[in-house]
Amino acid sequence: MPRIVLDSSVLISAFIKPRGLVAEMVANLPELHAVPNDPQDNPIVAMAVAARADDLVSGDRKHLLSLGSYENIQVVSPRAFLELI
Repeated sequence: MPRIVLDSSVLISAFIKPRGLVAEMVANLPELHAVPNDPQDNPIVAMAVAARADDLVSGDRKHLLSLGSYENIQVVSPRAFLELI
């Protein structure tokens, strides 16, 4: 089962629930500086790292999507993610 992190501004979660996937709370986020142009996005990337996510789904074109990937986590748009699943 793929592990993903959804940026809270993405409404794609409605599509995932019917597929039977469950959510997991992640605590103890690592401190990192993955998004130098918008430090407020660092906790989103940290959540993906802590969750050992395969994908981080976001509509933030300016900061998160421009990363392309972080470590082994692909940062994709909602449309791209729907094409993956």
